[in-house]
Amino acid sequence: RTFITNVLEWLRNGESIFGFDDHVSQPTRVEDLVRAVVALLARGKTGTWHIASRGEATEYEVAKHIAELLMKSEVEVLPLRRMQQGRAATRPQYSALSCTKLEAEGIPMPTWKEAVTAYVRTIRDGGTKVIR
Repeated sequence: RTFITNVLEWLRNGESIFGFDDHVSQPTRVEDLVRAVVALLARGKTGTWHIASRGEATEYEVAKHIAELLMKSEVEVLPLRRMQQGRAATRPQYSALSCTKLEAEGIPMPTWKEAVTAYVRTIRDGGTKVIR
C-alpha cells in the first residue's frame, strides 16, 4: 500500500485525510521511472542517475490534489507534522532529487501532479488491483 492508495480509500470512505506538510519529496510513477531507465539504457548510458517526477510536494499537497481531482470537496484534508507522530524511523525533511543530468540528456519526466493524476486514473479505471 502507498500513501496514494490510502488517500483513495479514505476518500471513498468519506474519512478525513491527514498528510504530512513538513516533508518534501517527488511522487513518481514506476511507469515513468522505467521509461526513463529504458531510454538511458538505449543510449548506452551507465552510472548513477537521479530519476523522479519534476517538481516537489508534501503528502498534504498530494492529498489535496487527489481530493480536487476526484471532486471530493466534502472530505477534509488536514496538514500534519511528522514530529507529531512517533515514528520508528526518522526521514529527512527534504528528499527531492536533482534530475539535471537526466534533463540534460533530453529525457522528459512528467510533473508530480501529472504522475499522480495518471496513477489515480489508472487505479480508478481498473488498470491495477492495488485498491480492492
